Parts: sequence; C-alpha cells; structure tokens
Amino acid sequence: MKKNLLWMFAAILFCGAMTTSCGSDDDDNSGSNTEIVGMRIAYAVEFLPDYDTLEDYTVSVTWTDSNGKDVTETITKDFVKDVMLKSTQSTHGTFVVKCTPTNSNKEKHDIGLSFAVLAKPMNSVGDVSDSEMREGSNFIFHDRTGEAYKEFSYSVNFQLVDGIVRKTYN
Repeated sequence: MKKNLLWMFAAILFCGAMTTSCGSDDDDNSGSNTEIVGMRIAYAVEFLPDYDTLEDYTVSVTWTDSNGKDVTETITKDFVKDVMLKSTQSTHGTFVVKCTPTNSNKEKHDIGLSFAVLAKPMNSVGDVSDSEMREGSNFIFHDRTGEAYKEFSYSVNFQLVDGIVRKTYN
C-alpha cells in the first residue's frame, strides 16, 4: 500500500503535466521550452484503516503552497495536494507531518499513517522532467503506552538547484 501511494502521486503529477502541456498547437513557437522554472510537488497523507489515529492524535501538516508560503493545517481525512511552485515564488519546499497526543484518558494508543512527497523540476508550460525527489514514510504504532505516547513529527525539506530537486538537511 505504501508503494502504491507514491505511484499514485507520480500519476497525479504526470496527468497534471500532460493536461497543462496540451495547450495551443501554435506553429509560431519554434522548439520546446526546456528551461526549468520551478517545481511540481505532490503531497499526501493517508490514514491507515484499523488504527485509532484520529481518536488518539491531532495530525497537522505543513506544506509549501504555490506562492512559496508554508501553510499549516490540521487534517481529519486523507490529504492530497498538487502544487506548481515557480522559482520566482520560492526555490525550496517543506513538508512536515506532526502528530500530537490528544486522548490521555485512554490506556493504549494507536497510530497508522502513511505520507509521501514527490517533487519534480517543471518547465514554463508545466511539463515535468524525469528527475525527481521522492520521500515517504509510515507511522505505525500499536498499543503505545506511557512515555511512548508523545508528540512526534517527520519533516522533509527540499530545494531546486541547477534544475534538479534535492532533499536538504538542516
């Protein structure tokens, strides 16, 4: 299921790129535009069945929008965003999934969560290159108790450098 989630995002990006690149067949344009002008980014979070994730945790995501601004929101269902980020707005992106405990009265706690981010260089007509930065992970814990029941998060930072999207480290 984890690998399917990543391939689903690749399909979202591919379909979106094909839709935006099927513009005019104007013969005035000689050659194709291959200059990289930004990133096409797919963000996703999936709540796995058979876990009490939303009963035991508040889940928030922070992601970079098409204006280059980091947006934070609390989510209560599967989350998917497809963003076209021009280099003029920002050359970097962030994706953070944060889980905060909310149900301290319960003896045992569950979490089942998958997330992924896929970022590809994009040219001026929205086509994406084959070069990509792909990152994903799972939070799967069953019957967490005591000290194990605490806030945790996972973050991915990435940047467009010389036409390639690269993961960055703090």
